[in-house]
Amino acid sequence: MTGASYLQTDDSCPLQKIYYLASIDNIYSNIERGKKPSQLNFDLSNRRKWTPLHKSKLLDTTTRMTVQDESLHFSLPDHEYARELQSDISESLQNAIRSARRVATSFRSDVGTIIGRTIEKLEDLKMSGQQSSMTTDIELPGSITNTRTVFGFTLQVPFTSIQDVLDRIEATEIHCNMNPRIEFGIAVRCFAYPGGVISLWVFVCSLTPKG
Repeated sequence: MTGASYLQTDDSCPLQKIYYLASIDNIYSNIERGKKPSQLNFDLSNRRKWTPLHKSKLLDTTTRMTVQDESLHFSLPDHEYARELQSDISESLQNAIRSARRVATSFRSDVGTIIGRTIEKLEDLKMSGQQSSMTTDIELPGSITNTRTVFGFTLQVPFTSIQDVLDRIEATEIHCNMNPRIEFGIAVRCFAYPGGVISLWVFVCSLTPKG
């Protein structure tokens, strides 16, 4: 279980083609020319798009055998762990950037607070199935952007390990800006879900004085 979810219209979904679909009472073959999820109409009653492989419905579900447990049990969301993890990742990122630059490096806590509130809204939108533009929704106030050039990005993945987060951020080379007046902003938010799934958001930006 990765915790990753995708909209039907999301081209980055790893599921690229659908040839068959199993429902509770039959198995259907996709007879549309297009196979990508974003191109499909999932109305199984439409015989121009889906054709059942069995002439009649399968056996009554009350008598059908299954290898799956009758009831599935998932651990409850561990919100305390998510808060601790959030703090650990933020501290690890700051230490990693300082270590990579090997010079005095400052971080703007106000940037982290502002972006953190926006991230919480983005997570709500994601869980409600609404699409949201990262470039337009994550904004800093003019008091910051009027005097500084801001370069940043958002990472949203299921949490696996802190090292994985550090590797992903290092790969962006955001730490390579050696301007002595540069500042950085970091916002980390972890959202706990059943089954030990943690939805991780990381925002990292550099703020370089203009002029």
